[in-house]
Amino acid sequence: MDILRVAAEGSVKPTHLMYRSNTSWIVLRKNLESLLASGFMLQSSESSRSEYAITQKGREVLHDYIRLVEDLTMAGPVEVFP
Repeated sequence: MDILRVAAEGSVKPTHLMYRSNTSWIVLRKNLESLLASGFMLQSSESSRSEYAITQKGREVLHDYIRLVEDLTMAGPVEVFP
């Protein structure tokens, strides 16, 4: 989700995504492949440089994820075994 968040903030270059999402190059490449295949991000290539953008579908998933985390945080700890 960090890669989607960083892309939503306006970072488009792979190195920016890598540094701002605090991930390694190998992990970034694997996650980008998955995000592209899922339709959450788009890739554009001008000359030899690739740039990435979050799609509307990606924004919706990111929004839902953030809302879920906020809801869970507000709910407090859950007792698993009474």
